Amino acid sequence: MECRKHVVTLLILGLWLSLCVAIAYAEATPEGPTTLTIESTSRRTPVDAPTIPALAGNVTQLTIDGQSVTQTWQGYYGNITGTITLDDASNHTMYDWTQASPKGEIYAATSTLDWTASNVKCWDYTMSDAGQSAFVMLTEYETALGLIAADIDGVDETFKQNTAYDDFYVGAYHVNDVTCPSTQIYTQNAVKNANDYQEVLLYDNTSNVVVYTSIIEQVEPTGFNDQPWDFEMLVGENGHLGNTATTPYYFYVELS
Repeated sequence: MECRKHVVTLLILGLWLSLCVAIAYAEATPEGPTTLTIESTSRRTPVDAPTIPALAGNVTQLTIDGQSVTQTWQGYYGNITGTITLDDASNHTMYDWTQASPKGEIYAATSTLDWTASNVKCWDYTMSDAGQSAFVMLTEYETALGLIAADIDGVDETFKQNTAYDDFYVGAYHVNDVTCPSTQIYTQNAVKNANDYQEVLLYDNTSNVVVYTSIIEQVEPTGFNDQPWDFEMLVGENGHLGNTATTPYYFYVELS
C-alpha cells in the first residue's frame, strides 16, 4: 500500500514537471507595443520651377533630372526601447530585463493578427492561389495599391526575392528562407551595408494580409536622413489618382 502511494506521488510529480517544462518552452509571440508615439511626419518639399529664356529662332538642348513622390509607399523610422518581462496573466511583473539596445523585429499589417495560430510565413508572391483558401497574389496586391505592371515602384521591384537577409524567428517559425521578398532601406541616401535596415515580407493566412517586417538594429547605423535609427521600414499605401484616404496599420513588436 505504501509503495502504491509513492508510485502515485511520483506520477503526479512527473505530470507537474512535464507541464512546467511545456510552459517554460512556450515560444514568445509578437504583441502590440506598450506605447507608440508619432514624433513627426513629413513629405518631400516641391522644388520651384526654373525658368529658361526662349529666343525666337533658337534650338536648345536640355538635360533634365526630376523627382516625384511615390504614390505607393509610406515610410516609418525611429527608435525603440524594450523590456523582456516575466508576467502573470494580469500583467503583474515578477521580474524584467530592460534592453537599452533591443534586438528583434517590428511588424506592421492592415489587420490584427493571431500570432498563436502560427499562420504567419514567408510571402512567396510567385505562387498562385490555386487550392488555397486565403492567399493574395502579387497582381492582386499591386492592383489594391493602385499599381500597374509597368510601375517602377511596384512591390516586386521594391521587395526582391532570392536576396540575403538576417534570419530571425516569428514565434516558433524560423525565417531563413530566401523566398521571402526583402529589401534594404537607405542609409545616407543609398544602401551602404548589406546588414543595415533589412525588411522582409511575411504573410498571414488567417487574416489574408501582407505583414511588413523590419529587423531592429542593435547598433544604430546612420539612417536615410543622416541620423541614427533603430529601424526604417516601408509599408504599402495607395495614393494614386489623388487618393488621400489613410490606411490604419497595426504595429507589433517581438523582442529577443
